[in-house]
Amino acid sequence: MMRRYLILILLFTANLAFGQDAARISGEIAGAPDGMVSFYPSPDLIGGGIKTDFPLKKEKFSARIDLTEGRFVPFQLGNESFELYLEPGDELEMKFSAGKMESTLSFSGKGSAHNNYLRELAVEFGNDFATVDTSAALKEKAIDLVEFDLFEKKMRQANFLKEHPMKKEFSPAFAGFAEKMIRYNYLNKLLLWSQIQGNYPKKLVIRELPRVMTDEMSAATFQDVAALPLPQYRTYIDRVMVYFAADSNKFKEFPEVSAQMYRLEKVSRSLLAEPLYQYYLANLLVTQCERATPEMATKLFGRLTFSDKSGKYVETVRAACGEHMAKKTEEEEVKKEKPAKDDGNYTLIDMNGKKTRLSDFTGKVVYVDFWASWCGPCRQQFPYAKQLKETLSKKELKEVVFLYISIDKDEDTWKRSVEQIGLEGTHVFSPGGWNASAATFFKVTSIPRYMLIDKKGKIVQPRATRPSQPETLTEIRKLLQE
Repeated sequence: MMRRYLILILLFTANLAFGQDAARISGEIAGAPDGMVSFYPSPDLIGGGIKTDFPLKKEKFSARIDLTEGRFVPFQLGNESFELYLEPGDELEMKFSAGKMESTLSFSGKGSAHNNYLRELAVEFGNDFATVDTSAALKEKAIDLVEFDLFEKKMRQANFLKEHPMKKEFSPAFAGFAEKMIRYNYLNKLLLWSQIQGNYPKKLVIRELPRVMTDEMSAATFQDVAALPLPQYRTYIDRVMVYFAADSNKFKEFPEVSAQMYRLEKVSRSLLAEPLYQYYLANLLVTQCERATPEMATKLFGRLTFSDKSGKYVETVRAACGEHMAKKTEEEEVKKEKPAKDDGNYTLIDMNGKKTRLSDFTGKVVYVDFWASWCGPCRQQFPYAKQLKETLSKKELKEVVFLYISIDKDEDTWKRSVEQIGLEGTHVFSPGGWNASAATFFKVTSIPRYMLIDKKGKIVQPRATRPSQPETLTEIRKLLQE
């Protein structure tokens, strides 16, 4: 009897923990055909988030988003979208009519107060809180008139929040975000005026703001680590660093991107709190590394690696920029590289725990995809991989293996991601992250990375093209004919 009670207690505890590390969202969308709804959670807040699809059947869907703290997570159905705010333990229900989300969206359940407020804020103030704004008004108006208009809107928004009937139901975290959203949105628009006047980023120059308007961009705003999940704050960090880098350059145009990125890193290291500096530098590299020289990208990546001792951002940046950073050395290696033979010491484990080798697929063409669950660029290629398979005939598919080799750190994360993504193919796992035996043996220094193997088991292309590139289909069919 005691053992039975113990099992029940353990099950209850496990279920409780499960709920605390995730938010559940269910929805009813009138008039929507069967298909998928998409969420874009971003664990490290870098980039646009990882697209995560959930089935929509008979106008209903159910989703589970893993998270350990409050986060803003975009939701999308077709051309309609809404940025949700989710906290661990939320049980949110949403309803709207397809094609009429803006006028029919409503929320109920745990977490509804936060999202109903955001919906009403959007209805009341339109696009005032959009993080991207290229309105002609900002370009045509003088800065004093722009600031007057922005300040008036800021006061109306603050009053809207102060008098909102749901404010008492806000969690402490969301209450803080709601106030900071207004403040940083105001500063963002001032900084955006400065960039638009300089035709930035087409030209690497911006316009100086009156000092009285930059006083609020104080040191305190550079230490606000708690505000990092807020999209308006992350946009503010990006724009204000551009501003102060320009200030340190006397608002002269930078000669090229590498010179500006070097100054941005230097300014951000001196102004931002360490966690914010790490986020900023990682995001700068992910979004801009290919515009810089490989040498500069490598140098800044070294700075990030030195600062980010926990490795929170290092792998994401390596996945996005590794190929670019390694360009010169990789070109030299490819010239002298001989295709690897399948006689090395590496480990591949399939979904059933059975060891696998590339030689097991002899007689078929194998398209290998090295990836990991945390790799955004890897996931971006998955829809193209699906299209690639759909283009091949049934006869061709019988002779082709799409082999996905994960270098995730642990097996549970890999299996959960495979199930969540729903990507068809042969899935195997090489444990150890970047130190995985398969990554070492096949010289994988960045992901996504692809290989093509012919029917005889020879690796004919150690660095094959991506699924999104038309040449990939051509090369696969060429090998099929041999």
